[in-house]
Amino acid sequence: MSFEMDEIIPVSRYKLGGYATPSQCALDRENVQAVHRICNQRRGNALIIHRREGSDEGDRTPTSRRWGAA
Repeated sequence: MSFEMDEIIPVSRYKLGGYATPSQCALDRENVQAVHRICNQRRGNALIIHRREGSDEGDRTPTSRRWGAA
């Protein structure tokens, strides 16, 4: 259950995220989220977009905790 950072849009799939280069994708601070190490390993480079119930608004991959929530 170690903490690590996960890329929401994997660098290997940067074009699908609208980035011009892999470097832009890798350096975008808005493209990371906190996850458990095992969750990140299981996900691999899959693109996962979750929808909030009752909303058309996309959500980031859910985690079991709110890391750094104020």
